[in-house]
Amino acid sequence: MCMSRGRKNAAILLLGNFMSSVCEAAPLEGMSCSDMGRMEHDLLKAANAELERRQLEAAEELYGRVIDNCHQGSQCSPEDLAVAFNNRGQIKYFRVDFYEAMDDYTEAIQIKPSFEVPYYNRGLILYRLDRYPLIIYSLVISLWDQTVNYIIINSAFLRPNAAFI
Repeated sequence: MCMSRGRKNAAILLLGNFMSSVCEAAPLEGMSCSDMGRMEHDLLKAANAELERRQLEAAEELYGRVIDNCHQGSQCSPEDLAVAFNNRGQIKYFRVDFYEAMDDYTEAIQIKPSFEVPYYNRGLILYRLDRYPLIIYSLVISLWDQTVNYIIINSAFLRPNAAFI
């Protein structure tokens, strides 16, 4: 049986909603809450696919579902939640809802401060709003994180016997 894209997304939404409520009450037999966290990851992948196809309404709804499920106690990774906020912010940016987009970017930053993409995205919005001092702050944070990561990675290759924490 072949499902239309809309029906498939509706099925994913229903399944994600059902699974997060079950995890709060009691896990399904043979399925742990971490399995349900993987389902949130699959829901995020479906949202990313919709965003790539420029199906912005469907993608925004799926990102919203991931965010809601993560806030309701599902075992989501901070990376997945930060990506969901960042990508939902990108959709709002495309609609020129700059302040709502900045709220999502800020949420992504608070969840995962080392995730530099939302700093950059927030800097682009501040540029469009002519808020130059704040642009510098957002972009410097983004560049700082990239530089620190570069130094850590390169020092690991220069000292092959270095111990990692």
